[in-house]
Amino acid sequence: MPQHRVLTHAGNDLVSIDTRGSAVTGRWPTGCSGTHGFPQIDTAGEHALASCADGNVALLDAATGAQRARIKVGGGRSLPAYSLRTDHFYARTDPGTHVVRLAVDGNALHDLGQVTVPKTGHCLTADTLGHYWTCDADNAHILRFNDS
Repeated sequence: MPQHRVLTHAGNDLVSIDTRGSAVTGRWPTGCSGTHGFPQIDTAGEHALASCADGNVALLDAATGAQRARIKVGGGRSLPAYSLRTDHFYARTDPGTHVVRLAVDGNALHDLGQVTVPKTGHCLTADTLGHYWTCDADNAHILRFNDS
């Protein structure tokens, strides 16, 4: 993905914006009934993971917006994350009871496994050391998991 371009959610779509001129250069349907969170882009800039307000995540081609795959994560609003180190996407919903590790293989999105998390926790991120993190809102904790 060119360095002068960013992707963001807008309504039900993934939108490409040229940061040099603040122009919208692409608008693609995600298949979501409302988006949520911030789309995540893989290291190569080839894939974007859009998160939906209905518990799904959608994998799109970051250059053309073509839909590649879709996975149901849970019943709440989806939150995505991505790790540069592991080249994995992560997703959870709030409310929801698990975080899913996802890998892209060609145009497919594979579930690499899940960890159980507290039902309420409206955050998800990954670091450069091979960990991913989420919140336990009821107990005011942040939880760390190893991606191995």
